[in-house]
Amino acid sequence: MNEDVRSEFRAAHGFDSIELFHNRKDPASLRTFLDFRASLVRRMQEE
Repeated sequence: MNEDVRSEFRAAHGFDSIELFHNRKDPASLRTFLDFRASLVRRMQEE
């Protein structure tokens, strides 16, 4: 996760995705991140 991706995620969802590897392990947060990543990959493929 580079800083650009982390910044975009943080702006959209209010927390840093790196927290998923430390103190934020709830399923809803992980699902939010996985959905974000899927959307990011879709955008990259379209571009």
